[in-house]
Amino acid sequence: MTPNTLKTFLTFSLLEGVSEAEITALNLRPIRRSIPAGEIIIDREDPSRDVYFLESGRVLAVYWTDDGREIIFGRIGVGSYFGEMAALDNHERSLSIYAHRDTDVLVLSQSDFLKLIDEVPAIRARVFPDLVQRIRQMIERNYQTASLNVEMRVRAYLVRLGLEVGALINGGEIREAPTHLEIANSVGSNREAVSRVMADLKRSGIIECGRQRISFTQPGKLVDQAT
Repeated sequence: MTPNTLKTFLTFSLLEGVSEAEITALNLRPIRRSIPAGEIIIDREDPSRDVYFLESGRVLAVYWTDDGREIIFGRIGVGSYFGEMAALDNHERSLSIYAHRDTDVLVLSQSDFLKLIDEVPAIRARVFPDLVQRIRQMIERNYQTASLNVEMRVRAYLVRLGLEVGALINGGEIREAPTHLEIANSVGSNREAVSRVMADLKRSGIIECGRQRISFTQPGKLVDQAT
């Protein structure tokens, strides 16, 4: 691994607190890839086992139904990793991952990823709680889809997204905000219904919307009515 790649690799959340010496001793061989917007990085049911670390850009985890409908399971943030489930259980990919914008990743082979888990306790201690958290999020998503109306699902989605980027404090904002279509695909609705909810929230003074921006002007009301 080159010094520059090592420096980049150590910035990812999974490797927080891990020393250069620990990683150098493993002789890992990550490969840097640049992926243009719109390209599929991982396809559902693909037999590959590589694990990806997102250096820059934006990627979405999605499921395309037989009739072509897109269900978005989530955004994957810069500094995160994805693809580890197939590396751990040797099964086909369960979701598709595609580049929503031009994206740079470091790709680690299955054997190298398993070496990280086996030989660096700090990483092993993070990977499995991350998986449990993802399962809990999927359970919560299924509950919301089954039991909440569209307005409540949109509110819950905005609260969750705001918490992820630290935007629910003192009128923060989400930059590079999702489109109404992306929100709809994430909450199991349609763009028209989501647009109506967003317009109502804006008229109520709870949020303000601009180009690729959502500001939380009254986060307390958003949280209170989303729970």
